[in-house]
Amino acid sequence: MSDNGHILVIDDEREICDLVQEYLSGEGYRVSIAQDGGGMRRVMAQSPVDLVILDLILPGEDGLTLARWLRENFRVGIIMLSGRNEIADQILGLEMGADYYVPKPYHNRHLLATVKSVLRRPPTQPLKNISHRHQRPGSPTGPSILRAGS
Repeated sequence: MSDNGHILVIDDEREICDLVQEYLSGEGYRVSIAQDGGGMRRVMAQSPVDLVILDLILPGEDGLTLARWLRENFRVGIIMLSGRNEIADQILGLEMGADYYVPKPYHNRHLLATVKSVLRRPPTQPLKNISHRHQRPGSPTGPSILRAGS
């Protein structure tokens, strides 16, 4: 497993998932992939995630709905990676909880710089009754679980 962090890529285009996974794995990140909201929740229930790279257009729940759910339940970085390049889509993505919006097509180095920027923030902390806690290397010691309303 990598020391750089765990990234979850959610995109219904398998080729995009594979390309992002290959590139970021080569940069030392642990990368999991999912193609919809159910897959995202399964990965997050199994292993703490530091960053989610999320497409806007997905089968079932869209990326905006998933970003809102993530914000309500986790302190996790969110990067929207989408082919929807209208400024209104970008603003809506940011308003729904994304930290950054990277339009497709994208350059790998731009995506990597954005990943590094988001991961420089404090480590992921669950907000609601999630029993696992993940510490990134160099983060303060000691578990801390926040509950909704605290």
